[in-house]
Amino acid sequence: MASQEETVSSPICVSNRIASTGLVGLEVGATSPVRDRAHQGGAHVRLDRGLRECEDAGEVPCFNSRIGAKTTLSAISELLELKTGAGLSLTEAQECLVRRINFIRRHYIYLHAAYIMLIALTGATALCYTEDNLAFVDALFAAMSAVCCCGLSTVEVAEWKAETHAFLHVMMLAGGAILTSAYQPLLRLWAVSKLCPMLEGDTKDSDGGNALGGNYLSKSMRLWYASALCVVTTLMYVILVHISLAFFLGMFNRSNLRVPDVVLLAVASFHGAIFTPMEPYVDDPAVVAVASVGCALGFTMFPVLLRCFLRMEWFFFSGVKRLFSSFRQTSTVRQRSLFPADNGEEAALLGCVDAPLKKGAKEGEFEGGVKGYSTWDRAFCDILKSKQPASMHTFLFDLRETVYLGVAWVVITVIAAAPFWFQQWSGDGLLAPYSEPYKVFLALCQAAIVRFGGASFLSCLDYSDSHIAITIMAMYVPPIPVPTYRVYKKWKSVPLAYVIRPFTSRKFWLFVAVFCILIFEEEWPDGPDAPYYDMITRTMFEVVSAFSGCGLSLPPRWSALSFSGTLGVFSKLVIVAVMFAGRHYTVDFSIDIGFNSLP
Repeated sequence: MASQEETVSSPICVSNRIASTGLVGLEVGATSPVRDRAHQGGAHVRLDRGLRECEDAGEVPCFNSRIGAKTTLSAISELLELKTGAGLSLTEAQECLVRRINFIRRHYIYLHAAYIMLIALTGATALCYTEDNLAFVDALFAAMSAVCCCGLSTVEVAEWKAETHAFLHVMMLAGGAILTSAYQPLLRLWAVSKLCPMLEGDTKDSDGGNALGGNYLSKSMRLWYASALCVVTTLMYVILVHISLAFFLGMFNRSNLRVPDVVLLAVASFHGAIFTPMEPYVDDPAVVAVASVGCALGFTMFPVLLRCFLRMEWFFFSGVKRLFSSFRQTSTVRQRSLFPADNGEEAALLGCVDAPLKKGAKEGEFEGGVKGYSTWDRAFCDILKSKQPASMHTFLFDLRETVYLGVAWVVITVIAAAPFWFQQWSGDGLLAPYSEPYKVFLALCQAAIVRFGGASFLSCLDYSDSHIAITIMAMYVPPIPVPTYRVYKKWKSVPLAYVIRPFTSRKFWLFVAVFCILIFEEEWPDGPDAPYYDMITRTMFEVVSAFSGCGLSLPPRWSALSFSGTLGVFSKLVIVAVMFAGRHYTVDFSIDIGFNSLP
């Protein structure tokens, strides 16, 4: 036994706890010490406990096994690492499949970038084909702005054809942050479906490997249902919000909007990419409210509401299930009263009716033996009680982090609305013509929409320097934290990470210094074009707006386009690159299969 362990290379990144459980020296498909001790006291328990402790500590078991002429499999994926350490054999086709899955999950951000770039290039080509005299650079700018849900444009989009507008909104749907967030659980769903057959027992595998494989086969099925539920929940959220926005906008608008205009405005509001000017609708409270609420629900408020939406979905699912179960029980009693039979005949006659209920009760025995829960109920529990909810869904956080995001959004919105109340309330201010309740409403909507949308009901050209600084700050602060495992591993808390990191950044304090000078030394210049913004202010405003996906701009007064429309070709391409980079700010670098996230 000792000589066999010496001939096999030792693990390269396994913790001491894993090494102490007997995982050192295991080979794929070969005789291992675990096989000889399989039926001795608690070998399976020690093996699974060591792997579970490694997962809880955030460590990835990485084995370096030597299998003669076979290829060494080192850290291929979460699942393969576990199988390699457990002594399970893999065919060459399975090894190739696992390598492919591992490549996708480890390089997800590059695949996402290629997906966005492909849609942008295809959309730019289609825009050049549908619109005459449209340069490819301008078409690429509009397509990238639509896919990245920004709203900036270098040309007059309002003058385009109706077909072009519809195609532009289709690109918004394809590249929207909420809809693409379902791609990660969808890929996890595909990966788990492909990897589940590898976990089934095999006569060539060790007894410890078969036991561990069965354990992770059960976890794989739980992940499959949880991933499917995340995909369905995201799609339901997108559909319900779009229908609600279109319904309320069509019912209560005072601008006599047509049905196509209502649908396009609802889609553009949800994705925060409103290309048409919104200043003509400033007197329509329905348009102002729907555009602001749509922009909020389409991005910033989605992480805040996702956990609540899942609970509401679970409540609705439970109600439908109880109603269906009561209907089946009533139907069964009615059949028994109409067709009396002996016990044996009755069981044979009604077996098809009782079988699903018995099967559901058997599958639902979990959480301490509680019965009456189905597989989907367990999926809801796995998502809502997950130790790492971001591995289930990109925008899902625990309750404390969710409350933090909601409070931070409200605080930043109030701060961004303060300049309207102090500088634009009366006199020659932008809010002067309106009643006081509508002033508060309009200021809050305009301030809230800065965080996630490109609509401007009030002209930004009439803002003061301090107001511009506050607007840049509101656009610059990330609307949602990046849910990567680096944040959880280093800080163990999203609120802690996003409070400490700005205060330890030199760029943040430089901006605070500029912000203080603008507030305390502000002077309003005289003249018909007051206030005046220099090139540096306009450029900074445009770049931050493009990166954050806001879409606001400070164009010259003589131009009806955004500031980017007055720039050259190279500068336009730079703004395109900034929008592309900002779109991937909230995209995970890699995907976790999620075994260690199950409660």
